[in-house]
Amino acid sequence: MAYRFLREDYDALLARIEELASGLREGGKEKGLWANQSAETWHDNFGYEEEQRQEWTLSDRLEEYVEMKNDAELVQSHPTNEVNIGCQVTFLRYRN
Repeated sequence: MAYRFLREDYDALLARIEELASGLREGGKEKGLWANQSAETWHDNFGYEEEQRQEWTLSDRLEEYVEMKNDAELVQSHPTNEVNIGCQVTFLRYRN
């Protein structure tokens, strides 16, 4: 399925992908710290488990956005007097 984006929306998608990737990197560091915090096994460590859940959530969202980016098609908006993508249109009802 092709996703159609105006340039500004595509750039926002790329920025969001970078935010998610950065969040995953930071979460991985946090998870590593939590793994060293407990003498217990990893499954008894709430901080580790919470970071793991966050990692899964971010990873799923990142995968969705990357797939969207890979199938993206940029659409050019042309200012004209015709209705086009990105135009705002107001309908007025004509009465006799």
